[in-house]
Formats: sequence, C-alpha cells, structure tokens
Amino acid sequence: MGESPRRLLLADTTPASRTLLEPLVRNEGWEILSVESSFQVLRTVRDAHVDIVLINPDLPGSGVTGTDVAKTLKGATQFRHLPVLFLLHEGRPAPKGIPVDGSIEVDRWEPERIFHTIKQALGLAEPTAPPPAATPAGPVPATAESLLRPLTDLVERLAGRLESRLSQLLDEQEARFRQEMSQRIRTASREFLATEGAEAIRQEIRDQVGKVVEQGVIDVAREVVPEVAERLIAEEIARLRRAYGVGGGG
Repeated sequence: MGESPRRLLLADTTPASRTLLEPLVRNEGWEILSVESSFQVLRTVRDAHVDIVLINPDLPGSGVTGTDVAKTLKGATQFRHLPVLFLLHEGRPAPKGIPVDGSIEVDRWEPERIFHTIKQALGLAEPTAPPPAATPAGPVPATAESLLRPLTDLVERLAGRLESRLSQLLDEQEARFRQEMSQRIRTASREFLATEGAEAIRQEIRDQVGKVVEQGVIDVAREVVPEVAERLIAEEIARLRRAYGVGGGG
C-alpha cells in the first residue's frame, strides 16, 4: 500500500499564491487545501491532517492575523512540530520573534526555489543553499496592488488623524462656547444691576409694600366700619328724639 500524498494548507487571500503554488504541488502528486481567514486555518489544522502550513502573515480574521495563528500553532504542544512557512508579498519582511520554519517570497522567487524551500521544511531536501534567484533583465513592473497599497495605507492613516483632530477641535469649540456664554451672562448681570437693576428692585419692593398696605386698610376697614356705622346711627336717633321731644333712652 503506497504512502499517502503530502497535504499542504495554503492560507492566503492573494490570487498570486494560489496561481503559483497549486500547479507545483499537484505536479508533485501532493494535495493542497486553501483557506482565506485565520480562523479557517485553526479549524482545518484541527479537523484535517496537513503536513505543512503556508500562511500570509497579514491574513485577516476578525483581528487575528496570520502572524497570530503561526505563533499559536508553534506554541501548542499538539502542533509545534507542524512546519509553518510565511508567504511574503511585495518585499514584506518576515515578522520577527515568531519561531516558524522559514518564509517564501512569492513575488520574487522562482518556482524551483519555492518548492525547494517547501521540501526542506518537510525534511525532503538537504539543507543546502537553494537555487539562486533569477536576476531580472530589467526593473520589475509595479503591479496595481503594489501601487495602491501604500496609497491606501496613507489615506487610512490620514483619515484617522483627521477624525481625531476634528473630534479634538469640536471639544475645544464646545468648551470655548460654554466659557463665552458664562462670561456674557455674568457681564450682563453686572450691567443690569449697575443700571436698571437697583431701580427695578426698589420699584418691586414699593409695589409689594403698597399691596400689603392696601390689603391692610381693607381688612381694618372691614372691622371698623360696622362699629362706626352703629355709633353714627345711635347718635342720629338721639338727635331726632331731642328735636321732636320723643322720650326714651338711647
């Protein structure tokens, strides 16, 4: 019974990696599994047997990058002996401090050198110097992705700084507005008290005193008038009796 073919796990969203690696692996009679997120890498390694992991260190995954996945695999007892190679694009340096088994510069290396590195990580090739990289006849033409990535990064950084600065300016403007309004209210209050305020307060006091006095007079009148009226009536009756000679006590 023949030996099972090698199985590679390719974790990269860049089409160039699949275009280059799939023919190399299948021509050798090996199998290749492809995923496009960090969580799919961990799930595949857990659920399916793979012999080597080729992963982009910038692989997305809800805040978990390919670098994080490689560090997790190499730190786990179950997977620490599983070979892991970084797939690097556009001159990106390999992350430091991650104990992987090497890296592949997808955009710069020849297919022979790439496959030699894979075999070496699997122990299928002698750890000798790989074939030299081909010297390009002229300058390597820039791809649309290589031109857009720096521009996109710059725009994102500028947008973040602009958003932060706008938030700061709004906070400063709000603070100045509140301070100015408070100052104006205090100034208006002092001006009012210095001009119209005192007279207005005195007039208010006079009006209140006048109302109290008026109410007091009304209340006193209500108590006094009946007694005065009774006395006047009694005096008038006594006068009429005297005038007409009518007898009787008052």
